[in-house]
Amino acid sequence: AFDGALHQAYQPLAARQAAVKLARQDNLAAREALLDSLEALPGQSAGGAGAGDDAGAVWKAQLRALDRFQAAWRPLGPVEHTVPAAARDALLQRHRRAVERIEQPLQQARRAAAALREQWIDRAESLVGTADRAPANDAPQQVRALQADWQQHARTLPLARAAENALWSRFKAATDAVFQQRDAAFGARDAELGANLAVRQALLQRLTDLGTPAAQTGTVTDPTAQGDAPGAARPAVSDIERTLAEVDRAWRQDAELPRGAAAGLDARYREARAAAQRQLADAGRARWQACCDGLAARWQLCEWREASASNTAADGVTPADLAQRWAALPAWPGACDDALARRWSAPLGASAAAAASGFDDTLLQLELALDLPAQPEQQAARQRLKLLALKNALEGRTAAAATAFSPVPGLASALGQSGLDAAQRQRLQALLAALRQAPPGALGLAMPRRSADG
Repeated sequence: AFDGALHQAYQPLAARQAAVKLARQDNLAAREALLDSLEALPGQSAGGAGAGDDAGAVWKAQLRALDRFQAAWRPLGPVEHTVPAAARDALLQRHRRAVERIEQPLQQARRAAAALREQWIDRAESLVGTADRAPANDAPQQVRALQADWQQHARTLPLARAAENALWSRFKAATDAVFQQRDAAFGARDAELGANLAVRQALLQRLTDLGTPAAQTGTVTDPTAQGDAPGAARPAVSDIERTLAEVDRAWRQDAELPRGAAAGLDARYREARAAAQRQLADAGRARWQACCDGLAARWQLCEWREASASNTAADGVTPADLAQRWAALPAWPGACDDALARRWSAPLGASAAAAASGFDDTLLQLELALDLPAQPEQQAARQRLKLLALKNALEGRTAAAATAFSPVPGLASALGQSGLDAAQRQRLQALLAALRQAPPGALGLAMPRRSADG
């Protein structure tokens, strides 16, 4: 009865043991099936990581298969409690061999890949400039090549996530430093180009300001007592000359400018400089005309003074008025003004009449020098003078060259001659008017030195 009771009590335990045994057999079968699939994978050597896209595809396939194997193996539980004890050791050895067959080449390949990426990190860091070494000009291009190699290699054989992130962070820090230095260099270059552009624009503004009212600081007074109002403002010639010289000197200095800006700036510079040159020429011509007006005014005062030899009014102007006007006129230092000064200081009534032939020849020479049209009655004498000058030039006569006509002494002689008749006076007035319209320095006359105001 007791034995029967034991058998009856053992039946549930026997059923439980049978179920456990069956579950362990099923677990073993499942593990063996997983190992079969892992062992069925083709082998891969450590050097296969560098074999290109095909090797990369194999590595990725093995990684995915290994991940699937581990993901399916872990839920099967501890081997010690889930498989039959008799098959446990063999299963563990088989598991170790199957996993190592995949993992060992993979780990070796990953170590080689990590070492290669360490080399790329070193190369990227070597491209970063230091205080003692400027970055290479092609550093950004080298970095881009390294980035392309890195991305290709990472696609071929990805590392473990933690290792991959750590290496990538170091590589990215080095490459970012190279690009930051490039951007800083570009910024410094842009700043330099902008500064050069600002300097050129300031030089252009200096030329442009010569034509503004602020630059018109000099004054010139018409020396004649009649005609234009005195004190007409014009730019100081010395300021224009100084500004032109300084701007020209600064503009000739080499200065790199933003792309496309040089041509426009040069065109504006030529235009502004030409305007300043015209302004300088106008100022010089104004000075020349003022000097000619002063010369004509002093000659006219001498004529009026001699016309009032009896100290009576001449054309409504008293001798006192004449003396006051003479004192107010600026002198033009030179032979012409000296001749007028001697004529002015000569006693009244002591002047002899002009020698008709000699004075007329002087006028004729001066008219020829200024290229004035000859009157019909003067055509023959003008032609004679031209032929004589041509003959002397062809023969190269030394004596003729020594006695050649000099315009400045000739004009001085004409201005200092008193007792002119109406025709001679009219011709001399026409000469002075033509001289005023001639270019500055005509007949070899040098203008007086400028005052401080230009």
